[in-house]
Amino acid sequence: MLLHGAFQEPGRVGTFHILERLGVATARTIGEVERGLEERHLAAAPLGLLSPALARVLDARVRMGVRSAAHTLAKLMLPGGVATDAACRLISVTHPDFMTLMRAYFALAPGNALVMRGLEGEAVVRLHAPQPIEEMRGALDPVPHAIASSASGDALPARDADSTARWTQDVLNGKRPAPPAIVAEVAFLKEHCRSALAASRPSLRLVSSH
Repeated sequence: MLLHGAFQEPGRVGTFHILERLGVATARTIGEVERGLEERHLAAAPLGLLSPALARVLDARVRMGVRSAAHTLAKLMLPGGVATDAACRLISVTHPDFMTLMRAYFALAPGNALVMRGLEGEAVVRLHAPQPIEEMRGALDPVPHAIASSASGDALPARDADSTARWTQDVLNGKRPAPPAIVAEVAFLKEHCRSALAASRPSLRLVSSH
């Protein structure tokens, strides 16, 4: 899995910060990205490493205070040399109108993708309500899904990187149970990738952008 994104909100805790505390350092070179994918099947890369030109356009948001079409391009981006049928993209959008835009895009440029409403550009799991996700599979029509929510309240960590990393490590080590909604969503993502990519057997399993 390759996670790519941009650090644009100084006061925001994002996935990159949490992964670093879990021992997955943000890659500084393409070589580090490739080693991460080969050794642990996971790498985190800043957008500027994959596309410096696109990163410069996104950086303009800090100065101008508005989003641009570059944010949509970043969500759709694949690393160079990776064909659309050899990857699965997990794409989160903030505004409902962008769901319509994504449907139109994948109708013209078929590929494997899961499109969902996110929070500030990042994919999320909704614990207490079903999570709608639209599945794009090649040239087929989008298929809507609803990931089941948890049946009861789950004890969650404080909203900071250190607490979230400790909580995540405890779940991974079996010291606390994972919320059922997270288990269900992860299983759904894995099954989508497994079935969509069974024929091509690529080394890059999933591309998540935010």
